Amino acid sequence: MTYHTDRRPDEGDLALITEYDAHLSARHTELETTVTVLAQALAGLDESAWDGDAGSAWRTSLAEPRARLDAACARLSNLRPALSAYVTGVEGLATRAQPQRDKLDAAEEELRRLYWSSDYIGAWCAADDDARDRIRQELHEEAVRAQEEAWGALRDLHQERREIDAALCDALRVGEPAGWGDLRTALLHVGVNCVEDLDADGVGAAIFALAATIAAGDGSEQDVRDLTTLFGAWGTDHHVMARVFLQLGGGGTTRLIDELGHGVVEANFAPALALGLAQAIRSGLGNGSSRWTQSTASRFAMGMVDGGAAPSATGFLFGDAAGAPLGATLTVAMADLVDRRERDPNSMGHGMPWRDTTPMAGGRILAFLEDEEAGLRVDDLAGRVLQTLGQHPDEALAWLTDTGADPYGDGEIGVSRADYWFGERDWSAQTTGDGFEGPSALWAGAQQATGSLLDPHGGDPDVRRSVAALSTRVFELLSGNEQLVPDNLSAAGSVALATAIAQQIPQLAEYPMTHNSKEGGLLEAGILGGPDVWLVNAEQDWVADLYGVAAYDESGHRVLAVATSEYQESVVAYAASPDSPLSGGEAIERVLGTQAALEGAPVGSHLATGAAHDQQLRDTLGDVSSLVGLVPVPGGTLGGYTAGEAAGWFAEALGDSWATEYNEALAAERGGEDAREAIMRERLTTIIDTYVAHGVMGRPEDTLEYVNGLIDGYDDGFGNWAREAERGER
Repeated sequence: MTYHTDRRPDEGDLALITEYDAHLSARHTELETTVTVLAQALAGLDESAWDGDAGSAWRTSLAEPRARLDAACARLSNLRPALSAYVTGVEGLATRAQPQRDKLDAAEEELRRLYWSSDYIGAWCAADDDARDRIRQELHEEAVRAQEEAWGALRDLHQERREIDAALCDALRVGEPAGWGDLRTALLHVGVNCVEDLDADGVGAAIFALAATIAAGDGSEQDVRDLTTLFGAWGTDHHVMARVFLQLGGGGTTRLIDELGHGVVEANFAPALALGLAQAIRSGLGNGSSRWTQSTASRFAMGMVDGGAAPSATGFLFGDAAGAPLGATLTVAMADLVDRRERDPNSMGHGMPWRDTTPMAGGRILAFLEDEEAGLRVDDLAGRVLQTLGQHPDEALAWLTDTGADPYGDGEIGVSRADYWFGERDWSAQTTGDGFEGPSALWAGAQQATGSLLDPHGGDPDVRRSVAALSTRVFELLSGNEQLVPDNLSAAGSVALATAIAQQIPQLAEYPMTHNSKEGGLLEAGILGGPDVWLVNAEQDWVADLYGVAAYDESGHRVLAVATSEYQESVVAYAASPDSPLSGGEAIERVLGTQAALEGAPVGSHLATGAAHDQQLRDTLGDVSSLVGLVPVPGGTLGGYTAGEAAGWFAEALGDSWATEYNEALAAERGGEDAREAIMRERLTTIIDTYVAHGVMGRPEDTLEYVNGLIDGYDDGFGNWAREAERGER
């Protein structure tokens, strides 16, 4: 609004508003015409005129633009009368203000003359000094009275002007973006008070200045609140965010995170407020770094490492891989740094997980505020970086299959990386906080590289070969990692590992779940009878190890169960489709094979874990004969897995009457055997009947005997998977 005063309550050029009103009037007419035409089109193409999915989709697609047009027309319908009322009101006020201003001017001029000239008596004549003084006194009183009357009238008009302005502001505020008041306050706080400063450079410089203040430890809670507001407004703007973080640098960014965490501990910042800003910074950095060159990203990553903040600050910034992943080049640069830190023989951290042990680290404090149960995961910087790298599939595959020379050892660097990060590195939740979440997510991501079997847009044989070779190697490496046992996985780690496995179920269903794996090397074969493609060639014991560990936790088991069910449904349906190369019997084989792996491997894992716990207890207590609570071991078999076979050396060592975790696990699994068999029998019978009805397969001479044979085969498979998963310490 124009700046106006008591003396000039009518100040302002109304021409701009009049022109704006005319412009809106023209636009309003156009919008109303568009709405009318659209309504006529919809009325003429209703279901009676255009039936079916296409017509329905077309009508649905117009719902949103129609709603927007209606909203715009309603907005203009409210705004235009307000503009007209404003112009009319100010013009009327000006008509009344001018006479009062003239009166005020005349009164002030009279008073000036009386002040500067002792002989001034206006148009009057005075016979003597007394008459002159009396006339001057009367002139002064009359001028003061006129002045006060004029000022009073002008002040009333100024108040009326304020009300006219407020009415227009209220009309303009209808449809105003949420939070504009806070944003305006924040902008004014950082010195942005005109439209010209609202470009990327101006806003970026203002955000940087406020962020730098907080990073230096000099920020107030209001600074945090204002910076949060600014990130909320410009956090998705790549140019603004890139400018902010390149100015702030990697060190300044991590120090900013550290200071926010420390501010919570020191009660300088409200926890929710500090966490909200930290999350906004993380998201903003992801947007800002999304287009950085590798050299720019490498400089920033080095700053994050050497900037003086605790490592968990960087861990926090990489801590939301799915929701706010940092840019690909920045993630690769940081992955190179953690790789050097842990694998370079000349590094002070060689061979040891890079874990933040800083007391009261700011990033860790924020992580606990974000997720109380998983706060320690940010202490393992490598886990969060490799998890984020998995969000960039092409870069993940390239990083793990790089054929360049390894500067920290012999052979190719990609091979050496896989050997260390999957086969050697300790990812235990208790020691690093990661719980195998990072490497599992990296593996899952690499499988989705462009051109892989998981790429819905087409395949590249070379990429598929690389993915198959990598996954085959990862199965072997993780299976041989001594720390990959159920106790060392977090719930998130179980889900991540299960996801990496679940993506490969169509391949694993061919080998080794239905057919024996090929001896060594790569495997080229068809999926469901289709053309040959490069497949993962993992041995059954490797797959059983990973299946059992991933499915030990309920969350991981659910991921594998859902994926297995979806695969089985698609296979059963595919075999019944016209021209399918898959026979009904082959489909049933794959259903049984995947089900045996899903159910058998976790049994073996539970048994192995129970045996390990019992051995630890036996080693601790020494004399088991003094323990109470003896119960017999249940008899019977589970999938052809007899109690004697299952117990192995453990049963021989402790006898068969001690209530061990091993025996409890065995009893729990046996308890559901009849129910599982009944479900399997019903399901197989339904599939067979359906296939027979559709001519996919002929009716067996004895359906019951045929189903019994299938269940026997399933039991054998179940037992094999359980044995492989329970085969003892790695």
